[in-house]
Amino acid sequence: MKIPYERKIFIDEVIEDLYKEYYITDFNDLRQIAEDKDINTIESNKVIVPSAIRLLNDKKYILTRNYPFRDMRDYFYSHELGHILLDHEPSMSKKQKESEVEYFQKKLGVPEPTLFKIDLSVLHTIITRPITTVKYISSTDYKWNYCEKLINDFETQ
Repeated sequence: MKIPYERKIFIDEVIEDLYKEYYITDFNDLRQIAEDKDINTIESNKVIVPSAIRLLNDKKYILTRNYPFRDMRDYFYSHELGHILLDHEPSMSKKQKESEVEYFQKKLGVPEPTLFKIDLSVLHTIITRPITTVKYISSTDYKWNYCEKLINDFETQ
């Protein structure tokens, strides 16, 4: 999907500002950006699908898995970080939001993991957490309740 010119300029400025402030080479640099921007990171094998969540109280969270491959960890973390930093308009379609984040990642220089690695990760999730995965994928209510529980567990640690 084509990104409107004004949004491309905005994303380019976000990337430029990040590179002025950070030397971005890996996951640790991305986590430092999140920490500096008051974005909480929940990294757990209980996470089924990586998510960026902004609560009504403006607390922000990135929920991500402990991926076995570095490129997957960097890719999915930068993807969710992009959703938060780009502050998408509520009226944007999911397709538009994803296009913006993919552009953000490309400009950030984060390579996509191979489909083989993604398939392995999905298969691992299904094998290790089959019931939770099916419930998560099939029910929006279950997804939000599940994410809310992960956030509550994080906040009470």
